[in-house]
Amino acid sequence: MKASVLIVALHGIYSHRRWYGPGRPGQEPLYEQHLRSAPKLAVQEGYDTIVVSGGRTRPQLPEVKEGLVVHSEAEGALEFIRDDAIDLLGRRLLPESFARDSFENLLFGLLAARQACGAWPDSIGFLSFPFKMLRMVSSAIGLGVAERFHFHGIGGMASTEYQSVVCGEVKNLAAAVLPDLPDPLLRGSWFRQKRAERTPQGLTEEEYLAHVKTAYAPHGNDPADQSIRDWLDQIHALRPGHAWRNLDSLLPPGT
Repeated sequence: MKASVLIVALHGIYSHRRWYGPGRPGQEPLYEQHLRSAPKLAVQEGYDTIVVSGGRTRPQLPEVKEGLVVHSEAEGALEFIRDDAIDLLGRRLLPESFARDSFENLLFGLLAARQACGAWPDSIGFLSFPFKMLRMVSSAIGLGVAERFHFHGIGGMASTEYQSVVCGEVKNLAAAVLPDLPDPLLRGSWFRQKRAERTPQGLTEEEYLAHVKTAYAPHGNDPADQSIRDWLDQIHALRPGHAWRNLDSLLPPGT
């Protein structure tokens, strides 16, 4: 069974007709633009499945601590799609509720698609802000899926805001790709710290990974699921350097 997927990276939690915890104030219309654009883009590019990807990434928000907001970013996206009456144009819609950064949007989005479709995607689209293109292409290289990966950047910003986000992205890229692509899977301390800050309170990294395994590879006695569990352990254990080049490849060669 062939499958093609468009992964939509999420950046805030939608609940009760408003957004909580956006990365930058005023970006909410861009989040909505991504969700409204996804079905048309999926039809245009031939993706049969849309994955909205984002976890419970704002544990420090007062509304989260008080239990007023309980959604993951993905669950919030489903609510926005319903509230906005977005026509999915016949595409399958899947939530992915564990990702804490762009790399995990890609990794866990692939796992969600594989679980739902019964096969790894033959074509992988990734929808996010335009300035994230190089970071995501690097991550696709690190996961061995570059030949089937397609980045789609949507959303403009004011020039002053672009200056700020581009400077931040250059910092991310410097850590990930210089020199000679040492950390395309974002294993360095800077990226680990960001993920830790976006982890639901009370969970260690190992406990969080166990939840991911239970969700996407629940059958330890199944060889395919065990391979995924081992693969996630390999990724978790990586540190910056060139060990990622020896990472097992679970996805069959692209066409």
